[in-house]
Amino acid sequence: MGGAALTAHEGAACGKVILLGEHAVVWGVPALAAGISLGATAIVEPADSAVSSLEIEGASSELPPQEAAAIQIALEALSTACGVTCPVRARVTLAIPVRAGLGSSAAIAVALARALFGRAGTTPSHEMLIDAASAWERVFHGNPSGIDVAAAVLGGVIHFERARGARSIPLSCPLSICIGLSGRRPSTRAMVDQVAQFASRKGGMGEQIFAEIRELVSAAEQALATGDLRALGKLMDMNHALLSSLSVSTDDLDGMCTAARRAGALGAKLTGAGGGGCVIALAPGCEQAVLEAWQGLGFPGLHATIA
Repeated sequence: MGGAALTAHEGAACGKVILLGEHAVVWGVPALAAGISLGATAIVEPADSAVSSLEIEGASSELPPQEAAAIQIALEALSTACGVTCPVRARVTLAIPVRAGLGSSAAIAVALARALFGRAGTTPSHEMLIDAASAWERVFHGNPSGIDVAAAVLGGVIHFERARGARSIPLSCPLSICIGLSGRRPSTRAMVDQVAQFASRKGGMGEQIFAEIRELVSAAEQALATGDLRALGKLMDMNHALLSSLSVSTDDLDGMCTAARRAGALGAKLTGAGGGGCVIALAPGCEQAVLEAWQGLGFPGLHATIA
């Protein structure tokens, strides 16, 4: 790498929200995910020692010892996937909370991958970034769907199917969203298992819910293509109602969605696994009102854009 060996390299990546289709995507239904303007930035430099290290600003203190050990393994796997064999000192700054369903792990992985590929002197394709970041994700999640990494790499809105991967969806205009943080951090696996048990008990009812979500996702693609934000908001509301029928919403999430709509949001829903985590509100022109409404309920919020 010559003189580049002493150079710091940087990378950035999006966090993610799921606009429509969470849980149903596990059952073969497409989902619409989006990379948001908040995410992760990474700096990679030569290490001072023989072992690579990673500091995550704002999150390291929250990580249990076993997760810190896994991060070391994941960093080594990611470095190898990016063609970096010498130890590195890496620092990541997160603008999104960890374990909140906003794709923080994937954002870290992709930001680091971009910096590591830069250190290796490689200009990576999207596929290379996805493959490398997936090496990191497998350490933590075993066999992840790939939706978080795809959103972190591609940004914008993506149509995702586990069997077919991701494709970008053109937007006629940027989207302004508010993200409400419930403060609860549920287990994604537990929520997925809960939905599986529901589908097993209810049989045809579960299949009908997933079929309806498929129709909502298709209609939302059309709304995004034409810039019909009111239609998109209504579809988000309908998706939230279906998720509630799967018992993955909570009183807090329902209350935050209601407060957002009353503050002027065009639509609101939980995003991610449910049981806690976050809600998103489509809030063009009323972002501050939505954030203040949530604050009044005791929940902090963030503003982000999707472009």
